[in-house]
Amino acid sequence: HLHLSLRRQRQMCIRDRARLKMYCERINKKLINPKPKFKIKKISQSITHIDANNSIGFVAADIGIKVAIKNAKKTGIGLVAIKNSGHYGLSSFYAEQAVKKNLMVWCFTNAPPAIAPYGAKKSLFGTNPICFGTPTGNKIPFILDTSISMINRGKIRVAAKLGHKIPLGVALDKFGKPTTDAKKALKGVQLPIAGFRGSGLAWMVDIMSGVLTGASHGGKVKDPFDDFTGPQNVGHLFLVLKPSLFVGNNYIKRIKENIRTIKKLPKIKGVNEILYPGQGMISRYKRNLKKLIKAGKIRYVGLSNETPWGTMKFLEIAQQMNLPRMMSIQNAYNLVNRVFDIANSEVSIKEQCGLLAYSPIAGGRLSGKYMNNQHPKNARYTICLLYTSPSPRDLSTSRMPS
Repeated sequence: HLHLSLRRQRQMCIRDRARLKMYCERINKKLINPKPKFKIKKISQSITHIDANNSIGFVAADIGIKVAIKNAKKTGIGLVAIKNSGHYGLSSFYAEQAVKKNLMVWCFTNAPPAIAPYGAKKSLFGTNPICFGTPTGNKIPFILDTSISMINRGKIRVAAKLGHKIPLGVALDKFGKPTTDAKKALKGVQLPIAGFRGSGLAWMVDIMSGVLTGASHGGKVKDPFDDFTGPQNVGHLFLVLKPSLFVGNNYIKRIKENIRTIKKLPKIKGVNEILYPGQGMISRYKRNLKKLIKAGKIRYVGLSNETPWGTMKFLEIAQQMNLPRMMSIQNAYNLVNRVFDIANSEVSIKEQCGLLAYSPIAGGRLSGKYMNNQHPKNARYTICLLYTSPSPRDLSTSRMPS
């Protein structure tokens, strides 16, 4: 997850922290199944249908794309439909897996109501992202990952939290009037890209991800932040194929020629290079990674065995590493807040490295010391971070965000 967050702007990391809390709440309320029993139905050598059993979306989608890749390697085409899933994060994460295997890929997923169909003032479609990826013969693949809304819903949530305005023309309030107030936008509707064309694309994704897969559709996908009446039942669809199906081994030569032709076009003032989708994302990743390395690269964040998280693979890995027993969900959320603050800080914290074990004491303050993998005797639980650099420093004056 941290790997993906490095590709985003700082405000997107704030959005990720809000989602972490949401996932925790949905697990606590038994709306996300931490121990799902997947039903994988093989329809043909190329086609598979998966019932994710209300799994967290990341797990279901990761299984799905791997099955699609396996099918495509065998037959040339892999098609996987998934139902009873949840929000799966960045579509590009799954597209990359296929592209790294020299395959072409399309990813579709539907989402909770946010966008009004063209001509309506009530939201029904989700922001329904469309993702396409292909190998290019270069180190950077072509990956287009875009929602069909004028602005990402996560950005509106962040703006509402921070009290910032949103651009005019991206959302309407509940009365159907244009608004720059983020809170009013969340209660109203977002606008699609390209007017009725964007509305049509959102409808297409709802059909492909919802109607076709057996998942919720037509505005019935539940909002993970606000609707706790039941599981989301999000649908995903992955289509993977070999680029050599029609042009043989000439595909890479042809895609290189295609990119080269476009990059040679005359450029408008202020543009140094015409970028293809995926290049900007990789550039952002490299910039953010340099900042994170300065801060001491994070190797591990421990989670709790006192909560439903303890039934998940994270804890099994922690136990294999002989790390101490750890924290409650709320403290896990607070810790990750601090991790992202560190990762996105302009201030170098090379001295705040090594294995840090935090234990809560009176007043909500935390003491942090180098523990050598040993659980402190006076602590009820411990939070552990492992960095690459040495020279730990006592952080006893630090306070976790509330």
